[in-house]
Amino acid sequence: MIFTGPHGPTPVPDVAFTSFVLGDAGRHADRVALVDVAGEVAFTYGELVAGVGRVAGALRARGFGRGDVLALLAPNLPQFPVVFHAAASLGGTVVVLNPLDTTADLLAHLGGAGAVLLVTTEEQALARAAELVAGTKVREVVVFGHAPGSTPFAELLADDGAAGGASGSGAGPVPVVVDAGSDVVALLHSSGSTGRPKGVMLTHRNMSANVLQTNGGAPLEEGERVLAVAPFHHAFGLIMVL
Repeated sequence: MIFTGPHGPTPVPDVAFTSFVLGDAGRHADRVALVDVAGEVAFTYGELVAGVGRVAGALRARGFGRGDVLALLAPNLPQFPVVFHAAASLGGTVVVLNPLDTTADLLAHLGGAGAVLLVTTEEQALARAAELVAGTKVREVVVFGHAPGSTPFAELLADDGAAGGASGSGAGPVPVVVDAGSDVVALLHSSGSTGRPKGVMLTHRNMSANVLQTNGGAPLEEGERVLAVAPFHHAFGLIMVL
């Protein structure tokens, strides 16, 4: 027997997740998309798309592309979606990590995912970046701030695409052909209630479907504001909020 709910079927487009999320951003280019609680860092929708394009260009210049894995270890920051969608727009996978995890767990996650780049905060980099890089495939650490031996995120954000980047004009990343139904765009970890946390692979289509489902159950109108309390390294914060 098939049980159906009160809502009709939700068509899910077979497109890259970043194209699905940011495809309409141009209509709201001057409207603030994200701002930190202190009001010190903010991105309009236009700046968000341009930032994604510039960071994607910087990542591409570093040899990052389809099938590569970027690890994002940070609390909720306005820069979080810039990094996420920059990697996703190149056909990469983003493994989102919990800053409160132990170093041993993070090493296991980085190793299991095969991450080649680590983007994190200055505090995390100063405390344990050397440990996280040793014994893993991570070849570069990018920090929100400054830390010895690391690349400042501002350097990626300022990339003009001159070195073969995704977008020399800052208008957004050049689309990379992905298989929305099989290419993994996000890698989260389960709670590990029956053992160690397990990597959960979400495709572009998985993510788009979850966004549409969320919008169906809790729709938002233009101009509404959302307080991003749920952590972006968790499915609730990553998909339902961000």
